Amino acid sequence: MAALPENDRIAGPFIAAAGQTDFPADFPLIDAAGLRIRCERGEASTILSAPDVAPVDVNGEAFTARLTAAAQAGDRVWVYSRLPASRLRAHTPNGAVRTPTLEGDAEEFQGQLQEIRRDLDRSVAAPVGEAGFELPRVQRRAGSVLAFDAAGHPDLSRSLESFDADIAGAAAAASLAEMVHVAVQSALTQILDLASASPTAPSILNKLDKSHNLADLADVLKARENLQIADFQTRTAAQAGRVPAPQTYLRTAGFSTAGDRGGALYTRAASGQLQTADGQWWEIAEAAVTPEMFGAKGDGVTDDTAAINAAIAHPRVRKVVLQDKDYKVATVNISRTIVVRGISKWGSRLVGSTTNSATVLITVAPVELSNFTVDRSAVPADGGVGIQTLNGGFGVIKDVITQNHYDGILLLSTANSELSNVISQFNYRHGIRGEVTSTGAEPALQWKMTNVISQMNNGYGYQLYAFGSTNLQTGPVAINCGAFRNGLGGWRLAGEAGTAWNDINMYHCYSSFDNGHGFDWANCGANNQMFDTFCEWNGMVPGGRNFDNIPATQNACGVIIQGTSPAGSNLLMSGLIIQNSALDGVFVAPTATLRVLQVMGANLKDNGQAGVAYRKAGFASASTTTNIYISNIVSRREGYTTQEYGISTESPTVAAKVFVWGGDFRNNLTPSQNPASSYGAWMAVPASW
Repeated sequence: MAALPENDRIAGPFIAAAGQTDFPADFPLIDAAGLRIRCERGEASTILSAPDVAPVDVNGEAFTARLTAAAQAGDRVWVYSRLPASRLRAHTPNGAVRTPTLEGDAEEFQGQLQEIRRDLDRSVAAPVGEAGFELPRVQRRAGSVLAFDAAGHPDLSRSLESFDADIAGAAAAASLAEMVHVAVQSALTQILDLASASPTAPSILNKLDKSHNLADLADVLKARENLQIADFQTRTAAQAGRVPAPQTYLRTAGFSTAGDRGGALYTRAASGQLQTADGQWWEIAEAAVTPEMFGAKGDGVTDDTAAINAAIAHPRVRKVVLQDKDYKVATVNISRTIVVRGISKWGSRLVGSTTNSATVLITVAPVELSNFTVDRSAVPADGGVGIQTLNGGFGVIKDVITQNHYDGILLLSTANSELSNVISQFNYRHGIRGEVTSTGAEPALQWKMTNVISQMNNGYGYQLYAFGSTNLQTGPVAINCGAFRNGLGGWRLAGEAGTAWNDINMYHCYSSFDNGHGFDWANCGANNQMFDTFCEWNGMVPGGRNFDNIPATQNACGVIIQGTSPAGSNLLMSGLIIQNSALDGVFVAPTATLRVLQVMGANLKDNGQAGVAYRKAGFASASTTTNIYISNIVSRREGYTTQEYGISTESPTVAAKVFVWGGDFRNNLTPSQNPASSYGAWMAVPASW
C-alpha cells in the first residue's frame, strides 16, 4: 500500500445546484465515522455527519459524499475528514502483525497528521524565528482587551470599559449618521494586520462594532497601533493633496463638504475611485457604504443613479445604506450579491424618474432589500415597475413600500425567495404581479409572501399569470396577506391556455372592498389550498388609486372558480368567511373544469348585494364538471335582505355534482326543499337552494 498523497483532506467549496446530494472528495476515506460536510446557506452554516451524510463510490483514492437531505441552490459545501485523535485499530499482544496491517496503521496515522497540520495551518502562530508565548490564565483574560507591549508580548492591562471610553472619545467631530456604516471586513483586516493576528481580535471587533463608525475605529487603531492615515476634509481636497509613502490609508470627512455623510476610508490601490496629486490611486476600504460616499446628493433633484450603481457594483461593498433622503434614479441595477437597506421605511426613498423602466432591477441572487420606499415621480407606462426580479433570481425583499408605479412589484421565476412586511399601493395597474414562462422544465414562482398588503391599485392587488401551453406552474405561499380597495379585484390566478397553477397555499389572506372578485381562480391546478380566508363587499364600492376613480362594478363574487383545469385538479377551502359580495359568495362558473372542490367550514352571509337575479347565493355552481363536497357550512341571510339562496345550482345536472354534509341554510329568501342527492339541512328550490 502506497503512502497517502499530499492532501489537506478537504474538498470544496462546491456551489450546490438545487436538489444536489452528491459531492466528490479527492482524498482517501479512512474512517466513514470521521466524514463531515460543512454547508453554508446565507449567513448560517451547519456541520453534518452520519447519518445525515454517507460515503458512496469509495475507492482507494477518492469517494463521493452523499447528503440524505438535498442542498439548496447557492449553498456552499465542503467535504472533509475529522479522524479521532486515537488509534483506529488495536493489535493482539504478542500476536502476528502482517505488512498490510502495518500499512493500514501507517495510513491512518498519516491521515491524522495531515488533518492536524491542516488545522494548525489555520491557527494563529508566531513567525518562524520568533519565540512563542502563552496567554495569561482565564481569570486575568476575562474582561480585558488583548494588546501587545513593545517586546511583542501579550498585554492585558486595558479593560473593556477603558477601551470603550477611548472609542467614545475619539473623533468627536464625526457625524452620528456615519455610525451605521461600519465596514466589518475592513476593520477585521486592519486588526489582523496591525495586531499580529491576535486570538481575541474578534472580541475586540465586536466591541468596536458597537460604535458603528469606521472613523472612530481608525482613530483608535491610529493611536494604539501607529496606523498611518492621511486626513482630508473633502474628496476634492484629497485629490489635490499628496500622501507620503508610509501612509497606507486616506480618510475624508465628507464627499463635497465635511459631514455630508460621504466621508470614507480609502486604501492604496492600482486603480480606484480617487487619485491624489501624486498620481496614487485609492479605493474605498469599507464594506458598508452610503451612496454619498460615491457622490450621491439625495436631494430629490440630482440624478443619483450612477452613484448608487457604483456603490452596489464596488467589489468590496457588502451593504449599501440609504439615508433618510430622496434619491432620484432611473434604474438601480443590482447584479451582484448585496444588501441594500434604508435608515427608515418611509424616510429612505428611491424615486424613479422614468416612465417605462424598473426603478430597482434585480438580476442576480441572493439579494436583500429592506427598510426603504420605492416611489416614482413620473406617470408610468407599461414597464414602469417599482421592483423587478429576473428569472432565476432569489433573495429577500422585506419592510419595503412600492407606490405610484405601473406595477408595484414584478416577481419572476424563483425556487426560494421571500417577500415580507411589504406594502404595494397607489399603482396604475397591479400591486403585486407574478409571472412564469414555460421553458421545458416545470417553472416555479416559489415566493413566500408574509404580511404583504396590496391596496388602492387600479388593477388587481395580486395577479399571478402563467405563459406557455403545456406546463403546470408551482405557485407561492401567502401568509397574512391582504388586498384592499383595488380597482379590478383582489387576487387573480390565471394564464394562457394549457397552463395551471399548482401548490398555492394561502393562510389568513383576505380581500376587502376590492372592486372585483376577491379570489379569481381562472386556471386552478392541483394541491391548492385556502385556509381562513376572508372576503367582504367585493364589487360594491369604488376602488383604485384615489379610492373612487374606478366606479363599483356590482359584478363580483368573493371567490370565483372558472376556466380550464387539468385532470387531477383540486382546491380545498377551509375556514371561509365571505359576506356582502355583489353577487354570490362562492361561484363555480359554467366554464370551470376543476375536478374537485372541497369546502370545509364556511360562513357565507348577506351576499348578492347587487340584487342580480339568480346571483344572490352564498354558494353557487353552474359547472357540470366540478365535483363539490361541502361540510359544516353556514350560508344564510342575516343583516341584509339580499341573500336569496344558501346554495344555488344552475340545473339538476349540476345539483347532482354537489354533496353537502351538515349546514345551516335558514333565513334565506327562497323556501326550502331537500334534494335527494344531498345530506344535512338545506334551504332549497328545485334547481337552487
